[in-house]
This record gives sequence, C-alpha cells and structure tokens, in this order.
Amino acid sequence: VTGVQTCALPILEPDVVPAGDTRDTLVELPGLGALSLVFVNGPEQPRGLSMGSARVAGADRLIIRFTNASDQPIRPASGLYTMFVVEPAER
Repeated sequence: VTGVQTCALPILEPDVVPAGDTRDTLVELPGLGALSLVFVNGPEQPRGLSMGSARVAGADRLIIRFTNASDQPIRPASGLYTMFVVEPAER
C-alpha cells in the first residue's frame, strides 16, 4: 500500500433508479488510480434505496451503484458523497 486518503466527491445528482432495478452513476475523478480500492459514503437515501457498491472502472473513473428494492422509481439523494481511497504499491 502506498497511500490512504479521503476526499469529497463533486456534489452528485444521480439519475432515478427504476423499481426493482439498479443504476450506476459514473464520476470522473482525475488522479484516481485504476487499481485503487474505494469505499464511498453518502447522504441518507430514501426508503427502499441503497447505495450498493462503489468501484474503480479504470483510471480516473469511479462508479457508484444504487439499488432500488421498492415497487416505485426512486431518485437517490443528491448531496455530498465522501470517498476513502487505498492506493496500491506499484507493480
């Protein structure tokens, strides 16, 4: 491990997630390494919706997945999301 850091993401306004479905939100983050390990925390989500996972999708690209377990479309909460990043050692 070469570094651990936290940072605030740009204010996100994710798209509506259809009932019983998932949606990925792409965030462009210059400097995010393709092999980084990320954990994301965000604002409280509406009932029935969860922020299921976050992953690096290549250099400078973060994907946050939202899951809607309800029977109605739901828009994820807009606001400040924070990220904890672990950068691996060079291989």
